[in-house]
Amino acid sequence: MGVMGELGRYPFQIEIIISILKYWKHILNNPNSLLSAAYQIQLNGNLSWVSFVKDLLNHLGYNSLWEKQQVDETNISEIKAKLKLSFVKFWESETIKSNKLNLYKDLKTNFCLEPYLTILKNPSQRKLFTQLRISAHNLKIERGRYCKPPLIREERFCEFCNDRKVETECHFLMECPKYVEERLEMTNIISQLVPNFSNLSLYSKVLYILSCEDTVIIKTAAKYIEQGMMARM
Repeated sequence: MGVMGELGRYPFQIEIIISILKYWKHILNNPNSLLSAAYQIQLNGNLSWVSFVKDLLNHLGYNSLWEKQQVDETNISEIKAKLKLSFVKFWESETIKSNKLNLYKDLKTNFCLEPYLTILKNPSQRKLFTQLRISAHNLKIERGRYCKPPLIREERFCEFCNDRKVETECHFLMECPKYVEERLEMTNIISQLVPNFSNLSLYSKVLYILSCEDTVIIKTAAKYIEQGMMARM
């Protein structure tokens, strides 16, 4: 769910369905063709793609198109929009229900391609930035769930400092003393661009850094994330 949300990419099944409907439209618009003759034979079948079209239109609330045996580009565009909207609602629901995407729920407000994916040209930085946003990283808050036995969330302490704090994304970005020099460089640059940055809570700073669309801030944060993750090796 996280990856699809970051890319703003819909399931390929939607394009397959639209292609089927366009093919159906082509057949209906050519009643004297051999395809139309074959279509007429399959109209009463239960296992053909024709029955799939019928069931699909009925499911989407467009059974009138089937009854009229008539469809146009406007209808197909409406169906495509409805399928996309349905998927976005499903994506939102699954994201909210996930116990893994806690940070992501607060970061991601729109189903769209995230700006940092085109701003960051360095593949490694882009990957690490994504992993931190969607909690697909190697911080203890995530690794702890795969321990045997799994660690409860409150005991997934950072192994790189003595603060006895859970190693969350917030701890990694804003608290852990292991990265104090790198963090100072990052926050100095951000504070010059955003004067009230220092007044934000730690978690609000994390949300701002990871959801900001400013090129300089994105590149500065990506550099910090890369340096921090390399320092953990």
